[in-house]
Amino acid sequence: GLPCQSPKVSEEALSQYDLALFHLVNHAFFKALLFLAAGVVIHALNDEQDMRAYGALVQLLPFTYTMLLIGSLSLMAIPFLTGFYSKELIIASAYGNYSVSGHVGYWLSVLAALFTALYSTRMLYLTFYNRPNGGKDRYLSVHESPVIMAIPLVILAILSIFFGYFGQDAFVGAGSNFYGNALFQHPNHVLLVDTHFSVPLLYNLLPVVLPSIGSVLLLALYTFYPRSLISLISSKLGRSAYACLNQAYRFNLLYALITNKVLALAFYCSKTLDRGVLELLGPYGLVSLLLKASQNMATLDTGFVPHYALYFVLALISFVILTFQVNEPEYLLILIVRHYSNSQGIPALTTEQHDALIGCTLGDLKI
Repeated sequence: GLPCQSPKVSEEALSQYDLALFHLVNHAFFKALLFLAAGVVIHALNDEQDMRAYGALVQLLPFTYTMLLIGSLSLMAIPFLTGFYSKELIIASAYGNYSVSGHVGYWLSVLAALFTALYSTRMLYLTFYNRPNGGKDRYLSVHESPVIMAIPLVILAILSIFFGYFGQDAFVGAGSNFYGNALFQHPNHVLLVDTHFSVPLLYNLLPVVLPSIGSVLLLALYTFYPRSLISLISSKLGRSAYACLNQAYRFNLLYALITNKVLALAFYCSKTLDRGVLELLGPYGLVSLLLKASQNMATLDTGFVPHYALYFVLALISFVILTFQVNEPEYLLILIVRHYSNSQGIPALTTEQHDALIGCTLGDLKI
């Protein structure tokens, strides 16, 4: 879960990659134990995955309960279990950085450790200590895991208890620089030996004491004051908190707002490209263009001789422009004027008029 990932993220932010790798290895053992043991419980209850339908399984599944208890305690970083040796050192090194970011990381990690202890305690209570909430047929078919499933659980349980103690010297032991040349470390990162001696005792104990107190109080509320929890959940504050947590701090609404806009834009672009631009410029558009061009050209065939004469003149002008590459438009104007004069019987231009017409430009003509 997220609280389990926060220590590794904190160490990566503090450039303590050797310590983050140590916690990653430790985390693999007890988290794998929890997943496999949870699978045993689900299998024993006919694939039921809702914890609210569990309860009173401690006598029916004692071996699985022991495995889940070991994994949960190691996840909670209870002293002298595997999770304790990396998680406690991670949180202490965050405080030992003695910076604003380091202190923020420390308190966030302590808060994450508290939440980890609370949901682990809740999981154990609802599954093994609570009153039975499932059907009678499920409890009649409850059975422990076979030997082939129990062997991996035992191996992971042993590693979840002892690996942290025996593996700490190889990863983060005093004077150990095994990963110093393999992993980049920021020049300003805090040495672990400084963390051991510089962090006050109170801040070393807080990540252990606070989750332990929270677990004991939650277990006491579940056992002796269940109505107080019901009243708290039923209150306005409890409902608001539940709605906020159940909806992931309302981030889902923000994600939906963003994704809906993006999806709408993507749909519009897809529709425009696939059904608009591509059809217009593709084969369909080319065929439509040729059909429209042929229809427009067919409208030019009117049967009137003056229209044909106009077409002839336009074709002649185009021919002159394309064939002789007339770059000076005034010469083209002279040709048009001379042709018009001859057709109307107007006398030819005099030499002075001819020179004046050649000397003018289209920009000087007054139409």
